[in-house]
Amino acid sequence: LWTERGPDLSYISAGVPWFDTLFGRDSALASMMSLALRPEMAREVLRCLTRFQGKEVDIPREEEPGKIVHEVRQSEMANTGEVVFGRYYGSIDSTPLFVVLAAEYYRWTADLELMRELQPALNAALVWIDRYGDMDGDGYLEYKRKAARGLDNQGWKDSGDAIMDEKGALLEPPIALVEVQGYVYAAKTGIAQVYEALGDGLRARQLRQEAAALRRRLNSAFWMPNCYYALALDARKRPAKVPTSNAGHLLWCGVPTKANARCQIDRLMQSDMYSGWGIRTLSSKSRRYNPMGYHVGSIWPHDNALIAAGFKRYGAEAELSELATAICDAAFAFPYFRLPELFSGSPRSAHHTPVPYPVACRPQAFAAAALPSLLTSMLGLAPDAPNGRLYVVRPRLPFWLDFVRLSNLRVGSVALDLIYQHRGTRTVVEVIGKTAPLKVIQTARWPW
Repeated sequence: LWTERGPDLSYISAGVPWFDTLFGRDSALASMMSLALRPEMAREVLRCLTRFQGKEVDIPREEEPGKIVHEVRQSEMANTGEVVFGRYYGSIDSTPLFVVLAAEYYRWTADLELMRELQPALNAALVWIDRYGDMDGDGYLEYKRKAARGLDNQGWKDSGDAIMDEKGALLEPPIALVEVQGYVYAAKTGIAQVYEALGDGLRARQLRQEAAALRRRLNSAFWMPNCYYALALDARKRPAKVPTSNAGHLLWCGVPTKANARCQIDRLMQSDMYSGWGIRTLSSKSRRYNPMGYHVGSIWPHDNALIAAGFKRYGAEAELSELATAICDAAFAFPYFRLPELFSGSPRSAHHTPVPYPVACRPQAFAAAALPSLLTSMLGLAPDAPNGRLYVVRPRLPFWLDFVRLSNLRVGSVALDLIYQHRGTRTVVEVIGKTAPLKVIQTARWPW
């Protein structure tokens, strides 16, 4: 899926056969989830997305200054204007994910030269988040279709029936999706370190303050009395009280309090959400639930991998092991062990493999990236290359995985090998090779 088409035109195609082109969200997520294995992909994706960053207000394309592109196509229909997807910007999350990718890349590489090169694009993206993305000034990133032939839903669940309330009614836009607010929080907290390194301490403090305020509002407005985060707020700021996988992304972003996180983790692992093959996109108790629906009950590997990263962050090692085992078991059931874009949310049984979604992309970018992401979470890798540290946080191999050797892991300028092994009920880690000036720190606490 890696595609090179000239200077600043290298990206990860979203998936074969339907989405074999550049998608901002997909390239950002897939390269971010693969940072431990191949950070150079993220570097090229950042440059490519900067090339297509919005420059002007263009309603038919839903383009705005600083906005990261949703999709770029070169085809007869796109070239003649039959569809808007020649260069289309109808994505609410590609812009904060671009900023998150830059921050995560910097944590792995300490590549300040690239950050300096990207600074104008990062500035523009942050301005878009605050000025254009927040349509009514309430502090949340929200969307409403502007192009006549654009997408009605503009988060990663972009099918027309994906965003509903507890009665099954489609939400009235503008819509503020819960996970998108988490991405904004992660973007501002993560990129603050970059601004400090670039000598702009004032901007770094401002970003951290804005992120902290957003976190407080999120934990108030989206938290439901029955112990989970709402899917979204509608045009009247009413929460959509429906259990979905979206809220699990907040765990990855670090938004929940410890108490809320524990409740949300328990809710995701209940039988209406967890099928045995993975966490469903929508609770099986919901009115619109369909195990073969694109975003209303199916299982997406990348969705589960991001939730698993959140489990790691909040110390839910048992749940992480169970979820990683389920996704790996599913991979073994598909040809060539290749995870598809999605598969059915039907319950697991002893006699059946996962039910395929007939027209799922395979290979698909962030489905493929789910496995390196799961491995990174299980091994507990948390890099801080700018400060010369690699944290190894509560490593825990699942029962079926006795030994892992990670060779030539790059953190900043240092390459090292790590060996993980079961010893009784513990997972022990051995560092091979000289690590100076990098410090490898084993810890029980997530470092940020």
